[in-house]
Amino acid sequence: MKVIQLLPTLSYGDAVGNDTRAIKELLIEMGYETQIYAENIDPRLPKGTVESVANMPQLEQDDVIIYHGSTGTDLNERLPNLGGRKLMIYHNITPPHFFELYSQGAKNLTEYGLSGIQKLANQLEYCIADSEFNKQDLLRMGYTCPIDVCPILIPFSDYEKKPSEKVLRQYEGDGYTNLLFVGRIAPNKCQEDVLRAFCCYQKCYNPKSRLVLVGSWDGMDSYYKRLYAYAQMLGIADHVIFTGHIKFDEILAWYHLADVFVCMSEHEGFCVPLVEAMYFDVPIVAYDSTAIPDTLGGSGVLLETKEPDKAAWEIHRLVTQQAHREEIISGQRKRLQDFQYTPVSERLRTLLKDFLKEQKIRKPRILQFSSTISRGDAVSNDIIAFQNAFLEMGYPSKIYTEFPPSGHGWEEIGSTNNLPELHQEDVVLYHHATGTDLAKKFAQLPCKKVLVYHNVTPPDFFAPFDEGAAKSCQRGLDNLYDMRKNVNFCIGVSKFNVMDLQKYGYTCPMDVCPILIPFSDYDRTPDEQTIIEYKDGCKNIIFVGRVAPNKKFEDVITAFSAYQKLDQTARLILVGSYDPNGVYYKFLINHIQTLGVNNVLFTGHIPFEKILAFYRVADVFLCMSEHEGFCVPLVEAMYFDVPVITYGSTAIPETMGNSGIILDTKNPEHIAKVLYGVVYNDEIRSQIIAGQRKRLEDFSHENVLKILKKITCEILEEKII
Repeated sequence: MKVIQLLPTLSYGDAVGNDTRAIKELLIEMGYETQIYAENIDPRLPKGTVESVANMPQLEQDDVIIYHGSTGTDLNERLPNLGGRKLMIYHNITPPHFFELYSQGAKNLTEYGLSGIQKLANQLEYCIADSEFNKQDLLRMGYTCPIDVCPILIPFSDYEKKPSEKVLRQYEGDGYTNLLFVGRIAPNKCQEDVLRAFCCYQKCYNPKSRLVLVGSWDGMDSYYKRLYAYAQMLGIADHVIFTGHIKFDEILAWYHLADVFVCMSEHEGFCVPLVEAMYFDVPIVAYDSTAIPDTLGGSGVLLETKEPDKAAWEIHRLVTQQAHREEIISGQRKRLQDFQYTPVSERLRTLLKDFLKEQKIRKPRILQFSSTISRGDAVSNDIIAFQNAFLEMGYPSKIYTEFPPSGHGWEEIGSTNNLPELHQEDVVLYHHATGTDLAKKFAQLPCKKVLVYHNVTPPDFFAPFDEGAAKSCQRGLDNLYDMRKNVNFCIGVSKFNVMDLQKYGYTCPMDVCPILIPFSDYDRTPDEQTIIEYKDGCKNIIFVGRVAPNKKFEDVITAFSAYQKLDQTARLILVGSYDPNGVYYKFLINHIQTLGVNNVLFTGHIPFEKILAFYRVADVFLCMSEHEGFCVPLVEAMYFDVPVITYGSTAIPETMGNSGIILDTKNPEHIAKVLYGVVYNDEIRSQIIAGQRKRLEDFSHENVLKILKKITCEILEEKII
């Protein structure tokens, strides 16, 4: 049996090249006939280390290819047609959007690389990822083969070599504090953020300091020029050293000289320089992104934000507080043990041995269908949260829509016109909320089918205002009826929705899983100007939701009109998108004029930070909706300690769970009195908020995730995780 390694480029001294050469030695130790084959070969490599792909022998059925996935290459296309069994070691590919402003060639190459890696999703028996982040990347791309995580094999013996005496003589002992980052000059590394942090550190704490950026800018000249100009603009250029490509002994010298290692990168598949910094006892300050927390493993100082003052403060602490510095270095030393050659090589040896002697069992894929997906709406947030949960559980998962969005952040959303071949054990979850052609396609799939029902608004609400919307809703209900015999399992986001499904003739197993709400998003900084403008002493009554007839905005306005007689300075803020030429919006404007009410604000579509601001200035959340399948804004109001007064229709009492004030009447005078009591009686207000906080616990990510995991295991007929 031959076990060969295949990769686009074998370079001298880079992480992938070092990993490939170390694996070759490991395979020789294991007794396998082995060689490395590459398209491009660094001439500095010792003779016999690697051969050209053109010389690769014909492979037999039991031979094995270990393919290193790391860039755009024709090998991604050729690999399925080569003989033998195939496994991939995935080092990750930088997302193309990082290169848009700096190198069309790099952008094209990474696009080609990601496209090629995605095409390999159903062509490989097994994958090894350098980090958990890389594993999740493969799962998001729809990989169904078993995937294990094993760090890069790092040649620590190389770091024992003698550092450059020239560099040491020039900079050692000159009284300067040295901040270091090692990595090629590239937009994903975000060296501009390192410059910002250094500028703040130098000007606020230590003028006698320098920043050393070690790395080549070959192919990224325009980005380097931007960085240099930025350093000049900040007034720190005389204290920043861009080394460019330097010899290995010079890199070693800079690690010996460094006081703090500062990393602000936004995309890393592993980040070997972090481990190198650990090796040289250089304390690390790093931004929390991609694989960086995986590699640090709880060591170093991990930043949640890139605010330069916070980074500068952490750098200052490491330079001046010896006990803190020693504590961080001690943690890094402990983490470094996980990357030593013996434990990593033994893990890799075990993984390879297991693969070489047996076939791996594929995990079922869990795909999700939706007609559309967009930023910020409840259904889309739920779909993305579901995917993250499935990936966390170790299942390959990908999202497909009829109309995939374009732009950064949506690269991995697939089209329902380009589905992979599905197998009986695979699962497709279809999120149904409107009329669509997707329902018929879903019903015909040759796999397990799960309907996630977010509810369809009855068309009667729209009939007087929007014939097109009414037809779409009716079609959605027709879809619901037509799918009833082709679904294996149903998930309702509320018990109300499950009852709806039963009404339409569904008899398959069903369960309830509330929407997974991204509460961490609500901790973002709200729009300060909005808070200043509306925190003016007037009482703010708020409702959040798109301007649609089922939400019954006219009843909110009527109740507010009655309340304004008790509190003339009060303001009604209606947060949600609307069509200014729409019949329903014009009806609402006429209703306001007829009532003679003032201080009513329609915000229209606004940035998320403004929505957060309106929640923060709200005194009461007033909801008169007559059809909700769940109603996320109610939970958002709970999160912001805004007392909720709501009409008790459809899923609303279930979402509130006996918290807030649930009305059984829409009498405006009665609602006005209730509003006044909540706004001005601190005891009533406190009791409501306490009840809402208790109810909010039921919607915590941890609690809902447990429900989703339980349901997933039921669907897959597996033991509960």
